[in-house]
Order: sequence, then structure tokens, then C-alpha cells
Amino acid sequence: MSTEDKPDKKEDDLVQLKQENKWLKELINTLPQTVFETDLKANFTFLNKSAYQLFGYEENDKSITSPLQILHKDYIEIGIKNITILLKGQKSEDTEYLVYRKDKTTFPALIQSVPIYEDNKIVGLRGFVIDLSEHKKFEGEIEESKAHLLSIINSLDTSIITVDSNLHITRWNNAILQLFKLQDIDYRGYDIDDVIPILKPYIKELKSTIKINKISNEIRVKLDKPYRTIYNITFFPLDGMLDKGAVIRIDDITESVNKNELLIQAQKMETIGTLTGGIAHDFNNVLGGIVGTISLLKLKYKTADDFEPSEWQKYLSFMQESSKRAVDMVQQLLTLSKKREINPLPLDLNHSLKMVMKICETSFDKSIQLKAHYSEEQMMVFADPTQIEQVILNLCINGYHAMTIMRENKEIFGELNISFSKITADKLFLVMHPEAIEMQEYCIISVTDNGVGIDDRVKEKIFDPFFTTKDKNLGTGLGLAMVYNIIHQHNGFLTFYSERNNGSTFNVYLPSFRKINTDILESQSSCIFKGQGTILIADDEPIIRELAKSFLTECGYHVLTAKNGEECIELYKEFEKEISAVLLDMVMPIKSGYITFLELKAYNPNTKVIITSGFKNDERILELMKIGASGFIQKPYTVEALSKELNRIL
Repeated sequence: MSTEDKPDKKEDDLVQLKQENKWLKELINTLPQTVFETDLKANFTFLNKSAYQLFGYEENDKSITSPLQILHKDYIEIGIKNITILLKGQKSEDTEYLVYRKDKTTFPALIQSVPIYEDNKIVGLRGFVIDLSEHKKFEGEIEESKAHLLSIINSLDTSIITVDSNLHITRWNNAILQLFKLQDIDYRGYDIDDVIPILKPYIKELKSTIKINKISNEIRVKLDKPYRTIYNITFFPLDGMLDKGAVIRIDDITESVNKNELLIQAQKMETIGTLTGGIAHDFNNVLGGIVGTISLLKLKYKTADDFEPSEWQKYLSFMQESSKRAVDMVQQLLTLSKKREINPLPLDLNHSLKMVMKICETSFDKSIQLKAHYSEEQMMVFADPTQIEQVILNLCINGYHAMTIMRENKEIFGELNISFSKITADKLFLVMHPEAIEMQEYCIISVTDNGVGIDDRVKEKIFDPFFTTKDKNLGTGLGLAMVYNIIHQHNGFLTFYSERNNGSTFNVYLPSFRKINTDILESQSSCIFKGQGTILIADDEPIIRELAKSFLTECGYHVLTAKNGEECIELYKEFEKEISAVLLDMVMPIKSGYITFLELKAYNPNTKVIITSGFKNDERILELMKIGASGFIQKPYTVEALSKELNRIL
């Protein structure tokens, strides 16, 4: 290449460089981002179109000269500081500023800048300006929404607290502070069981909720100290976040449980009022059988020279059967009237229906036909026998009223059918019964009457407390409300079908339970167990005391008797080494069975004591069973029952 060509080459390179610079500036001018450059005095040397537009100036307007010119006065000092740092080649943090437009309106902006180097020297700054108006608006909306949600959550009576996957607290509402009387401090990062100690036994369930991402079953927690309190606790998974966790919901249901118990108790009293006349009539019949047989035996004993053993057996069986009926009736009355918590047991619904039918047969008008269709197989559920009998009885009474007092002409006629069946909740069943659990087998109690039926306009209200279509003096509206509550407490549900003047059918669904071999139970209940040793009987009733002594003597025991608690203590201290067990009545004069028990245990903690009473659900009995009573036997008891209980503890 000749020397003459070199100037032309440099000139071509310069033209190309100018073209590239022009192209770059045009490219930068098309960018939606705001781009600027300054010299060492922090004066603008370049602004792209977006910058002019953002600051509200016409393109190439020379009146906008410096970044400091557009900064709000409250931000000029920090702006000068950041420019100074950058021009020294040091790093400056991105900073949010309040920036002026030409019309003196302001907007929030983020300004990011870096030094411009030429020949390793800083010759100015290059940067970007990002309008944060929409971001701040969106951020404000989020904060407003967050504050709104927090206000709603804090207004709830339900106590809410959230945890992360490590069970560290992340959020809470005011209700939980009030419920557990917690200080109003920052609990973030605290272990949940340190702040809410009642959750300690349920940490495993809480971890499972987070792990499997499924709502927990409702947990009911009862505390007796410093006073009776009942909580419902449910765990809800929190997923789809940076960290998994759970929402813990805690409700104090003490008041609602107490009200529900009062509602059930009031309804029981109404039921007893309904049945009183029939039971009184039947009880007199029972007493007639006992009193009449005794008088006949006394007469025959005085006049008969030869009284065959078969006749004795016949008359004794009369009294035994009458006595058994009397015991059943008293137990039913106690069962209906007593207030108690749920005590679930394996239960055959056939047995429950038999107990209810005994009451209905003696209480309902004979014009109403009762048809109990017992199941050939066991209908086993895990339930409180008392409450299930209460459910069946209330549905029967409801059907009975529909066929009697609720008829306009007060005619009494009809048929009450009670039957059992089973069903497994498949997918089709779940569509019709969303309360059911898939593949769960249910025992169904069906109660059908052909009474007045239920109007469509009131069907949705029939389970409401105190709602009734009966005359004011004939019902309180508690029966079906109580049925609804009891069934749901047993994880069941109920449905009904009714047509006006065509009767009603109520179906109760209860989860089924495993079978029990009743042959074994029956063989054990009829067996008399022999034994040996000395038994101390304490009872203030002479007849009961002597009968118990005769029972135990027949079983092979030596017997001591005391007519009150004080005498019981004296005899025990005198014959302590010989006495194997004490049969202790709860209600006695001078010194009650409760006090006597405490004194016996204080004297010898190893004393074996069987409590006896006509009423098991006495709080004192339940307390004694917790603190060391060996057993309980309810009056009136048979020789079989007493011998079995003694055999068990000895």
C-alpha cells in the first residue's frame, strides 16, 4: 500500500466511526429506558428521547442541564454525595429519589450510574433512570391489601397463628394474644410449642399437615386448670410459597359446648315429661307383679302343707322378671336425665333399639303400631350408648307426635317402623351425601312414620334449636337439634325425606365398627366366679348388706360388714392383714364412701376398693376411679356381676 493511500484510510475509518456513533445514538433513542451521560462537572452531555419524555421536556431542550436540577431539594445532598463517590471511581448504591418534571410535578425514580472511562481516566458518568410510579402504586396497593387482610384477620374471634416448615412462628392475630394472654411482642422465629404449650402433644400432626399438604382432623383439647376450658384445633397447610408452612386455627368452644350440654339436658327433661305417664303406669305393673307374688307366697306358706319346689321356682321367676324390668326402667330414666360427656364404646345398635322399644311400648298409645326390624347381623358402631339411645328415642317420639298430637283432628293412628341397613360410601354416594367419607362403611338407622309430614317451607329449619311446628305447650323445638348435634359429634350425618300428610323418614348414618363375639360376653356374664379371702362390705342399707354377704359367702369368701364409713375404717384397721378387698357404698351416714375411700388409701395405699352406687356418673366416683379405686359395680347387682368383679381385681 502506498503512502498516498493512508490518509484516505484514516478518513474512511473516521466516517465509519461517526456512522456507528450515529447508529448507536439512534438505537439508544429508540429504547424505552431512560439513558443519560454527564461530564466531570455533572452536566448532561447526552439524554435520549425517553429521558426528555420522562422529565417532561421537548427533545434537545437545553434548559435541562444537570441531574441535580431535576432532584427534589430533599434529595440533592445525597445526589451530590453519590456523584462525588462515582467520579472517584468508587461504587455507589442504587438510590431512590424524588424527581421533578418540567411542570414541577414529582415522581419516584431509581437512578443507577457508573463512571465513563477514556484512556483509563474517568471523563463522566453514564446511567439509567427508572420511573417507579407504577411500582410504588402497585406496592402501595399490596400494602393496602395486606393491611386490609390483617385488619380482617385481627377482627376475627377465631385465633390464628402461622408457622414455617421448621414450626417457627411467622404471623399471628390479636385473638390468639387475647386467648392465651400473650404479651404483644414480635414472636417471629419463636418455636410454636414454646409460645402455645397446649400444642406440644400435637406437633407430629402439625408436621404431617405440612408434609402431606392436607388439612388435619379437628383436635379437641380439654383443660381442667385453672378452670374448665375446651379448645378446637385445626391445622391448614400453606403451600405455593418460598417456604411451606401451616395455619393453626384455635377456637375456645367452652361456652358453645356448655350451651349444647344445657340444650341436650333440657331436651332430655322434655323427653322424660313425655314418657312419665307411660313409665309410671308400667312401673306400677312391675310393682304389682312383685308385691302380688310376695303376698301369694306368704299366703301359701301359711296354708299349704306341701309346697312343691316347682311352685317356688315359678313364683321366684315372676319376681325376678319383674325386678329386672324395674331395674331396666330406672336405668333408662337415669340414662335420659343425667348430664355427661361422650363416652364412646363398641355398641350394637340392635341392643340400643331394644332398650328404646321397652320405653316406647309402655309410653306410646296402643293405637300406634311399633315395628322394630332388628338386624340379623351385628350393627356395630363406636358410640356413646346413652346418646345413641337418646337419638333413636327422640326420632321415635317425633314420629309418634306426627301421628297423634300434631294431627288437626287429634286422631291417633299410624305405624312407626325402625330398621337397620349398611352401605359403603362409593363415589356416587358421595355426590348425594358430601358429608360422607369415601369407602367408609356406614350403619343406617331408619325411622319412618306415616304422620302429618313436614311442609317444604320449614324443612330447612327443622334442625334449628327451639324451632317447632307443635303447639307451644307440646314441644320446645330441641329434639331434632339435639339429634343433629349428637350424630355429628359421632362423625356421622343424617338425612330425611318427608311429604305433607304422607309421613317422614329419618336416616341416621354412623361409621361402622368391628364385630364383637357376643357368645363369649354372654357366657362370661352368666358365670359365677369362686374365690377366697376376707371381704369387708360397707353399706348403710341392711338388706343390701346382708344380700351382698350371702352372695360372697356362696362364692367362698369370708365376709365382714360395716353399716357406715366410720365403722368400716375401724374394722379395716383391726383386720387389715386378713382383708383382701373392700366393697364400699358411696352414700352412707356419719362418713361418706368418698371420705372413707380417701382415709383407707391414706392408711394403706395398696388397699383394693370396689366402689358401689346406684348412679355411676357421679363426679366423686369418676374422681375416685382416677386416683386408685380398683373397680366399680352399679346397684342393683347380681351374684354373677359381683363375683366377676372381685375375681378380676383379686
